Amino acid sequence: MNWVAVGAVATAVAAVATAILAAATYWLAKTTRDELQQTKREITATEKQAEASTKMLTEVQTDRDLNWRPYLRLEGTGLTDALEGQDQIGWKNVGRGPALNVVCARLFYVKANLGGVMTDVPHWRLAPGSSIIEDGGTHTFNLSNPAGPVPMVLFDVLPPGPLNVSVFFQAITGRRAYRLCPPRAEPDVWAPGDKVEPWVSWYFGHLGLQVPT
Repeated sequence: MNWVAVGAVATAVAAVATAILAAATYWLAKTTRDELQQTKREITATEKQAEASTKMLTEVQTDRDLNWRPYLRLEGTGLTDALEGQDQIGWKNVGRGPALNVVCARLFYVKANLGGVMTDVPHWRLAPGSSIIEDGGTHTFNLSNPAGPVPMVLFDVLPPGPLNVSVFFQAITGRRAYRLCPPRAEPDVWAPGDKVEPWVSWYFGHLGLQVPT
């Protein structure tokens, strides 16, 4: 037997087998890579589709809310800082839906001599109960001095001035609560699931309602 020839054949077979294995490994790696890239493209497309759907739903929700959301603006004020006085504050609803459970409060300061130093001491007034302002309607609140300490959390705490007013309300849709503090044009908005801010707790408590969940 020609062992040299046999060895040559064995070497050739081994080389062919190695080449076949290398080709198979390359094909498998390429196929796997292509499949991974395709899967990645599909995931990206799915994520974009989900993002677009979420955005569309948000836009639909926002549009629906805007169709029913009230917008309040100051319509006139009659203010006094006399301790036993009363304020009149008018609001106009320029939105498309009624403002429900409207509550109005005012923060004001009175000079007082505290330990020989003239100090601005906070006081507040509150309209009793709550009111409804229809879309396009106006309402004037009569604010008087309530009992108890001043709940500063209801207001934007600004330097002492003639107008520091907060108005709270709800819309006909959803269970949100709104707080508007002029001169800001946009209200604070609270919705169920959000952190319950102190003004939210006070507002629903004033209405005699549980905070929605």
